[in-house]
Amino acid sequence: MAAREAGDYHYNLPAIREDRRPGGVMVAYGVTIALVVGAAALAFGFLGAEERGATLRTPPANLPTPGMTMPPQQAQAPAATAPKGGLTLPSSPPATKAAPPPSAPAQQAGSLKLPPRPQPQSVANPPNAGLAQPEKPLIQALPDPASPDRRNASVWKPLASNGLPAPPPEKPAPPPSFRALPPVDTTEMIEVTADGLRLPKISPAGWMPWIAYARRYTPDGPGGRVGLMMINVGANEPLMKRAIEELPGEVSLAFLPGTPDLNKWLQRARDYGHEVYLMLPVEDPGGPAERGIRPIETSVDASENLKRLRATMAKGEGYVGFVIPFPGPVSQSEATFRPIMKEISERGLGVVEINAAQNAPVVYRLTVEMGVGYARNSSVLDYKADRQNIDENLDRMTRWVAEPPAGAQGQGKRGVRHAFGVVQPNAAAIDAIIDWSNKLANTPDVAFLPIIGHFECREACMMRVRRLQALLRQ
Repeated sequence: MAAREAGDYHYNLPAIREDRRPGGVMVAYGVTIALVVGAAALAFGFLGAEERGATLRTPPANLPTPGMTMPPQQAQAPAATAPKGGLTLPSSPPATKAAPPPSAPAQQAGSLKLPPRPQPQSVANPPNAGLAQPEKPLIQALPDPASPDRRNASVWKPLASNGLPAPPPEKPAPPPSFRALPPVDTTEMIEVTADGLRLPKISPAGWMPWIAYARRYTPDGPGGRVGLMMINVGANEPLMKRAIEELPGEVSLAFLPGTPDLNKWLQRARDYGHEVYLMLPVEDPGGPAERGIRPIETSVDASENLKRLRATMAKGEGYVGFVIPFPGPVSQSEATFRPIMKEISERGLGVVEINAAQNAPVVYRLTVEMGVGYARNSSVLDYKADRQNIDENLDRMTRWVAEPPAGAQGQGKRGVRHAFGVVQPNAAAIDAIIDWSNKLANTPDVAFLPIIGHFECREACMMRVRRLQALLRQ
């Protein structure tokens, strides 16, 4: 029995070998190759990730940095070789000297051949060496705009954080035209009456509107001083807008108190740097009455005139004082004008008088007595409202101011005269003033000042101003 079974075994054994298929062996070989490939790819991936991470963390040691001198030669790192039967890896690039990428090693028996890894480009030999290269690197240090070396200023193009060209640096802001008073001081220069009028007044700290609202200027400059005031602004809105926006800030503007939205226009003029005044409404037997404004008259009592004056004061805020437009019955009558001047003085306002007479006794004497800042003008520049006449009058005023005073010729002294002219708001005057101011910038012996620079302040006035000496330094 046992012998028969053994014979059957040997009998069937060749048949089993003949019927065997290579599928099982091939599956085994396939699994083995897949495992080898997977392990190689995993090892290659980890190695690349590690090297890339190191590249991001620290700069390569073989790349030059600004200010660093590289030695002429450095030892090259030995090429990495794979053990027999393992993966073949490309050799490391040279440390400093550029060389073509090493060719992939020959495939060894039983090893898997992988494509060579891309080599980093050498600094010494840029890519596309056969193409025309820019003279300067595409990424370069930007010159310091504050550096005294401005040779590269034309190529300085800073970039913003988003990569777009940065806007040009802002110009330094010009000095403010007016004092930036604390809100409490501004509020305390307004008195609200029982009937709702907002009137100017002297603040408890001593601020007077004619000083607080005056345009600032530098007194240190040429002795010759010239100024301009445009009067009766507000009758024509387009011309008023042109005067505010186009005339130099040194031109002072005197508004009609009946101007619609007067307070808005006063503030707009100040925003453009203009010192502002109100025209004092006085009776004018030969002139038109102002819109909605009852003038001060010699035929009414003092209380009625004060009521009309206060109604005019309440039309706006931020003005320096009043302009008396011409010598007339009111300004020539001390009985009528004394109560008016007293109210102006007590509220800290200034007075500008337009009077060509050699002597203007009433208004001037009252200002000296009551300590009011005062200026008088006798030059009406546009009595003939044509461009040629206005140009000639502006040039004549400038020449007179620039001349040395009598007795100073030949002594090298500059002019110490001052004068200001007045004009009406017309297109010819605006155009002439713009051109004249451009020429005046090239006249070193003449300073262009606002009207406050032409005020005079006598003894009583100076006593009031001395109380503000500490505040005037602000």
